[in-house]
Amino acid sequence: YLTYEEDFDDLGNLSPWRYTHIGGNKWHVGPAVNNTRDIEGFFTEGNALYISNDGGLTNSYNNAETSTSHFSTLITITDSVYYGISFDYKLIGDGYSDNLSVYLVPLYQELTTSTNGFISLGTLTNTQNTWRRFEKAIPQSLSAGVYQLVFTWNNNNYNGENPPAAIDNLRVQ
Repeated sequence: YLTYEEDFDDLGNLSPWRYTHIGGNKWHVGPAVNNTRDIEGFFTEGNALYISNDGGLTNSYNNAETSTSHFSTLITITDSVYYGISFDYKLIGDGYSDNLSVYLVPLYQELTTSTNGFISLGTLTNTQNTWRRFEKAIPQSLSAGVYQLVFTWNNNNYNGENPPAAIDNLRVQ
């Protein structure tokens, strides 16, 4: 039972996503970085979702400028169904303040720098410059309904190391 899947490779057929940015480091979908593999498991050309400070040309950020950037889409949660989220990611950042967070947010709630009312599925910090897999169960206590699935990049204006967050091969099932 697959609820949602996005590999970001078909730019003409991307699911409806919404961008919300505060600052110059913004989410982009493109070929600057990706974890796309062919049928035999070898890396091949493709796209991913990533933070960029140069219009998507590279997966890099300005660590001297404070930024919050949200990338969101809608998913439907039904009663009595087990859901999990998984995706590939990589980032370095600064180990604390420069991070990638994943949330479920009530449909009516506005995306700002405040995360009050957001349901956290995880925060990833200071990992490494290689692709890793994130997997998490979505709380079964969640009420049925439509939610915003939100990826948030936050960075302060002090320190930090490239690359910032990149995401590929997203699944909610």
